[in-house]
Amino acid sequence: MTQAAAGALVAAAHAAAARTGFRAAVAVTDPGGHLKASDRAGGAPFVAAEIAVGQA
Repeated sequence: MTQAAAGALVAAAHAAAARTGFRAAVAVTDPGGHLKASDRAGGAPFVAAEIAVGQA
């Protein structure tokens, strides 16, 4: 997975969350489970980023 593809997934997840009024933290990993991209929306709890990485 390229960095651009990971960034596009993060953007798509934030857009989907915004449509429902949800502020999310998003993490994307490669097939080996290595973190490729992550981002926390403004207003999302700080701990949400830790949780997103753990669930990715």
